[in-house]
Amino acid sequence: MQKKTNTIDHLRKRLLDCEDYILRIVKPFDGYWDKATTEVIDDHLRTRQWILNEMFAMHATKAEVRRFEVVNERLLALTKQLNERHRTLQDQMAAIHTLGGEPFELETTLLYSHNYDDPQLFPME
Repeated sequence: MQKKTNTIDHLRKRLLDCEDYILRIVKPFDGYWDKATTEVIDDHLRTRQWILNEMFAMHATKAEVRRFEVVNERLLALTKQLNERHRTLQDQMAAIHTLGGEPFELETTLLYSHNYDDPQLFPME
């Protein structure tokens, strides 16, 4: 039996397999996952994170490290902005509810494309 090594090619294959498995679970999303399904998704997301960390540690260039830093800074700023908007909307909805409105649950989602504003800004190498 041949020993598997964590080469970039091997990790890339493992990453694609892991992502394919995750997508097969989450694509037919009907608005609810039971606890067991959530645990499987979480486990595979942790595996995906580990693989990406290994690949990054083995192969990252200075430009790629800087790209990740910039993307992370942007995500942090957008998350803070989303949280502020969520709080404001929640306060407004709570004020309406006290005037006799229906009970409510507010959910927000951050959708982000790292190259939406400028596709050439941080190209993958």
